[in-house]
Amino acid sequence: MNKKQWEALLTANSKQWDTVVVELNRIAQNLPGMTVTSSAAARRALALKDFDERKARGLGLFVTRADILARNPSRLSDLLRDKRGVRVVRLVNLLRIIPRPLRDLVYNLISRYRTRWFGRRESCRIPGPEERDRFLP
Repeated sequence: MNKKQWEALLTANSKQWDTVVVELNRIAQNLPGMTVTSSAAARRALALKDFDERKARGLGLFVTRADILARNPSRLSDLLRDKRGVRVVRLVNLLRIIPRPLRDLVYNLISRYRTRWFGRRESCRIPGPEERDRFLP
């Protein structure tokens, strides 16, 4: 690749701070084409390359299969609730920031105009054959 490398040594006199401004100009360059090939297994191995080392050093938040099996969570929030640095906030509690009179006004507007916006049906829609596998029997 075309890179211009340079080095500079700055010395501060009398422990004074100096400001150094480095300006870079954008220069369009044609890069040679390349082909990248990789298998899914190689990509997974690369992603997990230093997992155990980082976990042993305490760098980051890690959830292993053993953690998941031990907790048997029904939701992701159940799994992450006791992890350091993770705060689980329910959306319902977040909506309470909005003053109640304003929430009531929005609710009343939606209830008043919902049939105008979405229409009224005499019966519930029955899913077609291509959608039936998305529902429990």
